[in-house]
Amino acid sequence: MKDKGYLDKVIKSAVDDSIFNIKASRDIFNEAWNNKEKEMGKKKYFSIKNIRKEVLVPVCCVLFAIVGVFTFSPGARAAAQEALKTIFLLDKSGNIVEKSEDEAVDDVTVGGFEITDKNKNEIEGKFGFEFNFPERVGNFSITEIAGYPVSPSAIMTVKDLKYKDEENSLDKFRKAVGDDKIFNELSKEYKIKRNICESYEDSEKHKFFIYLSKFSEDSETNSVKETTIDNIKCRVLEKNKAKYERSENGDDVTKKPISVNKIYYMVWDYNGVSYRICIGENSADIDVATQFAKDYIKILKQE
Repeated sequence: MKDKGYLDKVIKSAVDDSIFNIKASRDIFNEAWNNKEKEMGKKKYFSIKNIRKEVLVPVCCVLFAIVGVFTFSPGARAAAQEALKTIFLLDKSGNIVEKSEDEAVDDVTVGGFEITDKNKNEIEGKFGFEFNFPERVGNFSITEIAGYPVSPSAIMTVKDLKYKDEENSLDKFRKAVGDDKIFNELSKEYKIKRNICESYEDSEKHKFFIYLSKFSEDSETNSVKETTIDNIKCRVLEKNKAKYERSENGDDVTKKPISVNKIYYMVWDYNGVSYRICIGENSADIDVATQFAKDYIKILKQE
């Protein structure tokens, strides 16, 4: 009876040590196994001098049954690693920070479809505004591929999508670009916005993407420059942008960014529509973008 009571205490102590010394990490079960081995070496009752061989064997079997099932079970290991997945995002100051995959990532842009003369009126009705992309704007013309102008695209921006939900959600967001019912349903859960995008280039290889969306009260305040064009207030915005390695699904935010750069935009509102020009990383192009905006606004006011 004495040996049985002693054995019970040994097993309970070993089990308690293996459980309560687990630390949160990506490889949590290997961590537990390593801690268990270290503690076993320290405990006096695991010394061969102080314990009979018959006691040591069942204790190891119990520990193997508890920890080993997680260590060697592919499903359990995968589940643990999935639960502990870390992503790398930027904070408001542009610093790289580690976050859980349960956190919302930066704005996710979802591609939709090409806009043609056949569906233009329908898209204007769904998106709630009219739009026009002239073939030429000052020294710029619509980007061409193989000698043909690139058609504008209908896309969507999602602002609060969690990384863990991204892969399984993209298809329904793509459908929502042109489907009012799906769009309205998703609007109850996510902050989403439909956009229309076109690109322009000049002979000096400047290339600007311009995005149009229905006006909203959301205001970005990180202005680095303001100017007034024909009584319309235009602002140049500065934003930190991380560059990631690419995967088959887009940016791989599970790895630290390759670099962090400043990106510049110019924004203005006119007749219930928000306009946004993506200038790029070169701040020297702000003046070129300002002239592009002047020429574009002049055309808008003539319509």
